[in-house]
Amino acid sequence: MYDSQQLGDSPTATLLPGREVEYSIAFGVNDPADLVMEVAPDLSYQNVIFHN
Repeated sequence: MYDSQQLGDSPTATLLPGREVEYSIAFGVNDPADLVMEVAPDLSYQNVIFHN
């Protein structure tokens, strides 16, 4: 379930080179000590994996 009143919508604007955007996301997890997130801006970029 996504609660847009709590988090707002994710950004949809195109960013110019050198600019950045920041927004909040939330997930429900079973074990917060074992998190892995794979991210890519779109299909033309290589994915990056973050983990704790």
